[in-house]
Amino acid sequence: PGGIILGGATGFATIINRFTGLKIGTILILINIPLIILSLRRLGKAFLIKTAIGTLATSLAVNFLTFFPKPVDNPLLNAIFGGITIGASLGILFSKGYTTGGADILVFLLKRRFRQLSNGTLVLIIDVIVVTSSALILKNLDTIFYSAIIIYVQTLVMDFVMNGAKRSKMSIIISNEINQIAERISSDLDRGITILYGRGWYSGE
Repeated sequence: PGGIILGGATGFATIINRFTGLKIGTILILINIPLIILSLRRLGKAFLIKTAIGTLATSLAVNFLTFFPKPVDNPLLNAIFGGITIGASLGILFSKGYTTGGADILVFLLKRRFRQLSNGTLVLIIDVIVVTSSALILKNLDTIFYSAIIIYVQTLVMDFVMNGAKRSKMSIIISNEINQIAERISSDLDRGITILYGRGWYSGE
């Protein structure tokens, strides 16, 4: 209702909705049926059941919760708080092994091949492709900027929900002047210090 094109299957379903008038939730189910069938062999029955539950619940919610009025008429606020809500939702679903289908299935499949990429990054790549295509097809380039905001916020929140605040850096300094170095780090940089005494196995030093 905020007029922002989302990424993934929802964004694709929104485009179809604009041209056909079919409900977005119904389109999502139709999109997901072939994807679920194609992924059954690789992802197994347990994943299929969780995907079916997530897809059905999401599609029904999209169809039947449309009576809620738009909270605000400001697309920027819609983008920010929509991104927070979607990111938290997807983070919880992914962490429990569930998926809402569509692009989420692609993420699980791609994750097996590109393990170094986080779930949020893979979703971001897919969303950028869908949003850019949507804006060009609908000839509404303004929506790209709001879509970019919602996708960025969604990605950050989803990774935070799944991984927590696991962001820290550690430096290992090897030196005989440990007291002087530790003093300067503590007084000038205000960082924590752990002193480990070690000896090289080959050299014995």
